[in-house]
Amino acid sequence: MPRKMNPELAGSVLDGLMRHSSVILFVKDPDGRYLAVSDGWEAVTRVPATTTLGRDDFAVFGPVVGGAFRQADLQVLAADHPLQLEEYLQHPEGPQYFTSTKFPLRDRTGKLLGICGVALDITPLRRMQQAVRTIMKAAATCSGETLMQLLVQQIAQVIGADYCFLGKLLPDNNSVRTLVSVEHGQIGSNITYSLSHTPCESVFTGTTCIYANQIQQQFPADIMLQDLNVQAYVGTPIRDSRGGVSGIIVSLFRQPLQDQEFIRDLFDLFSGRIGAEMERLAREQEIVQLNSDLEKRVEKRTQELQHALQEVEMFNYCVSHDLKAPLRAIKGFADILLEDEQARLSADGREMLQRIFNASRRMQQQIDALNTLVQLDSKPLQRKLVNLSELARRVLDTVADVDIRSRLQLDIASDLSAYCDPALAELVFIQLFENAIKYSRHRASPYLACQSMHRNGKDYIVVEDNGVGFSMDYVGKLFSPFQRLHSAREFGGEGIGLAMVARIIYRHGGELWAEGEPDKGARIGFRFANGD
Repeated sequence: MPRKMNPELAGSVLDGLMRHSSVILFVKDPDGRYLAVSDGWEAVTRVPATTTLGRDDFAVFGPVVGGAFRQADLQVLAADHPLQLEEYLQHPEGPQYFTSTKFPLRDRTGKLLGICGVALDITPLRRMQQAVRTIMKAAATCSGETLMQLLVQQIAQVIGADYCFLGKLLPDNNSVRTLVSVEHGQIGSNITYSLSHTPCESVFTGTTCIYANQIQQQFPADIMLQDLNVQAYVGTPIRDSRGGVSGIIVSLFRQPLQDQEFIRDLFDLFSGRIGAEMERLAREQEIVQLNSDLEKRVEKRTQELQHALQEVEMFNYCVSHDLKAPLRAIKGFADILLEDEQARLSADGREMLQRIFNASRRMQQQIDALNTLVQLDSKPLQRKLVNLSELARRVLDTVADVDIRSRLQLDIASDLSAYCDPALAELVFIQLFENAIKYSRHRASPYLACQSMHRNGKDYIVVEDNGVGFSMDYVGKLFSPFQRLHSAREFGGEGIGLAMVARIIYRHGGELWAEGEPDKGARIGFRFANGD
């Protein structure tokens, strides 16, 4: 495209721009007097062209604004190339902002003829920027309901709405509950209203609705519009993250609406932010409700557990007192018969009586063991850091007799420790060491080790022996009360020791496992709590 036009075409283009352009065009002489202005000059500046031509900016706009315009002209002349500037005119209702491009105008010889300028009215843009800054500054440090109140209150103030409210669509899809209601600048009461025969009904189809005047005549069934004496209406849908319409923001005016596009743009800009906050607040309320429900379930479960514990304690009391009395009688009378009537009994009679005596004694021992197991849950844990290596050696000195100690190959690590109840930890070692000694006593060189082991990303304490071991087919029974994997005649005990170990470890929130092989020993691994 050629850079230069012939004089006739250039004249026609300039004439067309001066007559029909939506921007302001002007030409000044070197001293700042207006030589020409476009036809849109008066509509924008509110100064007639007839009183502008031949006069400078001081005469047209006064010393303050005129002085600023002249200073900008001198800046352009000094630079000797086009400059883009932001300028303004002052009106009673507020400033009017322009972005102006000015450049020196010279003839073919380079002689300065004057200054030419093109100015674009950016007042709506500046007004929007100021509104956004005002609203965001007020809401910068808030969230939740407070943020939504401030946003709606500030929007109402910026656009001059008599009423402004934010509403949430209810599950029936035909009514709205206001979350924020602003009346003449003040926070008002929230209400629930039906969408039927109201302008809001159209908004929930997903589009912004604007009624600039006579809204009551268009919706005669909407009593609220009449009660509030509303003349104009603007409503914008609030969308959630999935794009669905979840709410509405509405402004009501008692006067006909003047600046529709500004309000539309402002609502479109902030509806997304409000929608995001509404959705975040709804999720937060859901979490609060879930936590409340969880607390109720935990409280109910705690009560059930306390009731169950009370029942167990009552059962334990019955076992300890009501059952022990007849057992003592059976055992006592059997003992008397064996001592006083032995001569009158046959050999078979004495044997049967001895069996009764032994059975009653074993049953009493089992009741005592069960009582001990139940009592493990009745005392609160007293956790502290315990040197388990030292504890293990002290326990071994207690449970190992002279015979086994002289033959025992012992390997206890020196750096074992855990955050646990020391009294219960001692019970764990007593039961595990007694079991290890009991099942390996028949070996010529019994072996007992207590070491740490890293397994599946966690650290365990492992007690190992070279005793009779067990089949892994029955490992599930190992930690249950009175479940024996070996003959009671061959290996004594009540069958309660490993059940006590399991109860103690699980009370600490820990873990327990076992490995074994017949005639090749066993390993019991445990940890008192996650993180130990």
